Amino acid sequence: MEHLEQQTPWAKDCMDRQRVAKFLTRHLDQSPHIKVLNINSEWGSGKTFFVTEWQREAKENRVCVYFDAWKHDYTGDPFVSLVATIKDQLTDQIGRSAKTKKTLAAFTKSAAKTLLAATPVIVKGLVKKATAIDAEDLAIATEGLEDLPSDAAEKAIEKLIDSKKEALKSVEDFKKVLLDLLAEAAKNKNSDPIPAYIFIDELDRCRPTFAIELLERIKHLFDIPLCKFIIASDTTQLAHSITAIYGNGFESHKYLKRFFDAEFELDNTNMENWVKTVFAGNYRDSWTAIALPLASSDNDRHAFPSEKRVNPDQNTIAHNKTNKLNARQVVILAMLYTFDPQLRELEKLVSQIQAFEENCAKDSFQFFWAAYLLFLKDADRNLYRAFLKGDEAAKSVEGKFPSMNLHFGDSNSSIHTIAGWYLRCHRSTRQEVRNFLSREQGASFISEILNNFYNHYAQIKLYPALVDLAHRLD
Repeated sequence: MEHLEQQTPWAKDCMDRQRVAKFLTRHLDQSPHIKVLNINSEWGSGKTFFVTEWQREAKENRVCVYFDAWKHDYTGDPFVSLVATIKDQLTDQIGRSAKTKKTLAAFTKSAAKTLLAATPVIVKGLVKKATAIDAEDLAIATEGLEDLPSDAAEKAIEKLIDSKKEALKSVEDFKKVLLDLLAEAAKNKNSDPIPAYIFIDELDRCRPTFAIELLERIKHLFDIPLCKFIIASDTTQLAHSITAIYGNGFESHKYLKRFFDAEFELDNTNMENWVKTVFAGNYRDSWTAIALPLASSDNDRHAFPSEKRVNPDQNTIAHNKTNKLNARQVVILAMLYTFDPQLRELEKLVSQIQAFEENCAKDSFQFFWAAYLLFLKDADRNLYRAFLKGDEAAKSVEGKFPSMNLHFGDSNSSIHTIAGWYLRCHRSTRQEVRNFLSREQGASFISEILNNFYNHYAQIKLYPALVDLAHRLD
């Protein structure tokens, strides 16, 4: 069952991305003018998951191709890599009849002619070979045509014109063959005449020159009916990279927009569903899993006398009947909203917490303290090191990362305040922790931390060392 679930598209969708894909699919299919859609979102925001899962679902009833631009960045011309990917992936979708083999062969041959005729670097060489005139020096060369014999000048111009005509014809022939190939693949899927989707991923990670060349090829060589390109990129970062190559005066944002007919930005503002999925489980069974007395905003009215009872405020994350968050989910959401990691970093942090917990005794594991240290180190390594050394750095953490609160029934306490008590114990001897415990009459979470630290002092003191190990996991 687990294996089958892993093979199901969107099985790990925690951000309602499937709904977004369905929305965009309907829009693309009903918008002939949109040939290239840009999925523009920052690094680590889940673009690769989105386009790969969208492609996995879409290919069930339409022709789809997935091209990882970053994997092909080392190659010369992106046109070659893209054509090779299209051929390889459509071979599996189109079948292996004599007719389809002929169509694939025609596609490869046409692509080769287009490469020779339309690739600027090669065209320059061909022009020079045919006319003895370098294409870059064409303007200079033509200035001296009046000095050439009339027959020679006329011949040179004719060859340039013929070369341009051949290039245009090769491009049109390539488009026709590509259209035939996609139509053949669609028939094999028993598909209605719906657009093929070609997904381009990781464009922003490529060399700026490679990225630009790929966009140029798509714009000029793949502009055919019933074919849509969906390009995932951190377009803002890509624009910065292009500016670094061509200079500050180059308007890279405007330049990139000419390649895209529409743009869509992924929304990562609501992380609750993601956290619920990753830290799934019955919330009633998990209250003891974090070694802190978190309270439910629904049922804590009977746990404390009225004079001690505190209701959650707007800056507090608490379980209730509506959100049904379990204890770990409450803690992780508070960490997430405090330290604001990117989605990709958050996925890494989850793995680090898991590895950390696997190296701790179950009866002594302090989920909050482990998570806090890992989140802080990920957010700012220097501040993390300073934090472990004393209270002054703890104030700097509070200043840099405004905190969410956790609800304990008798208090709404900042996660920095909670961490501050763990830090105080960490910097104290076991006897000093015992002395704190005998004197402390504050909020319920404080006595819980002191008790846990005193009872499992040796194990919890090792947490920074375990953080160093877990943090190396990527």
